[in-house]
Amino acid sequence: MTNTVADPSGLRPPSLGKGRISPTPDEQVLIDVIRQEMEEGKQEIHSVVEDVRTRRYWNIGKHIKSHLLKNEDRAEYGTHLFSLLSQNLHIDDKTLYRTVQFYEAYPENLATWRNLSWSHFKVLLAIPDLENRQALEKKVSADALSVKALKAVIRAAHPECSKALPLTEYRDKPYVYQLKEVRGREVVDLGFHDYRVPTNSLLKGLALSKTDAHYTYKAYLIEVVDGDTLWCEIDKGFASLTVQKLRLRGINAAEMSTPEGEKAKAYIQNQLKDCAFIAVKTHSRDKFDRYLSDIYYDEKEPDLNRLVAHGRFLNQELLDKGLAVRYEG
Repeated sequence: MTNTVADPSGLRPPSLGKGRISPTPDEQVLIDVIRQEMEEGKQEIHSVVEDVRTRRYWNIGKHIKSHLLKNEDRAEYGTHLFSLLSQNLHIDDKTLYRTVQFYEAYPENLATWRNLSWSHFKVLLAIPDLENRQALEKKVSADALSVKALKAVIRAAHPECSKALPLTEYRDKPYVYQLKEVRGREVVDLGFHDYRVPTNSLLKGLALSKTDAHYTYKAYLIEVVDGDTLWCEIDKGFASLTVQKLRLRGINAAEMSTPEGEKAKAYIQNQLKDCAFIAVKTHSRDKFDRYLSDIYYDEKEPDLNRLVAHGRFLNQELLDKGLAVRYEG
């Protein structure tokens, strides 16, 4: 294996084990540099969220790429390094790998960064042809395309790249509700057909959205049914809990009667077993009345807001590791 990560079209990083790795002094320097980059980004995150995040990931990719080049004579070193960084920085290996892809695809600072978000660039990395990618960048900037609209353009113009497109991440602030009118009465929508009549004391300090509730809550795993279905106990706030069968949005895992299905289920069980809680973002219900959901997790993160903002995205991980396929139904 060489230490380059030069293909921006969607190569997957190697499957990494969980054995603890001790860094060398040189590797510890890299870890400290990236950790400082992450901390500086957190300090500015509220004022210029996307620009800070994009530049932070570009810088992280640059640091990793430089370190790889200094060690390019070491066989299989790339596999070791991604595992080491993931463990010490608590960033999933896919994100780390993607930062290097990002730096390789865009080795110079971009004047258009303030018009394109990190989420836009993650989608654009699925386009291997430079001219096509640059044309899409200009279209995003000129037409102010959302990530969803950009994906639609790519599916229409570059269907061969559709499978490499990442899922959209909905990292909304948890416990944001909406006032709705139900049968002529104003109520607070908690989701799951649960409405509360507002009072002055109830509304005081309550986070409300003018457009929609976020339906993002702390949850506790009860059971992994299979590679794309979970039973969870969800804390909706207001001292209210609900138990729901959740279907992971955007993916489809193999049936449990197959080795692939058993492997996907085992992966979820292993990843979530040490989590005190997870974050659940629910969307619409499917034909079996299960809520289509996004799951974010991090067994070392005790703060729900930080977990939602920076935790690992289970749905995407299952795709990246070949344990599920895209499902648009």
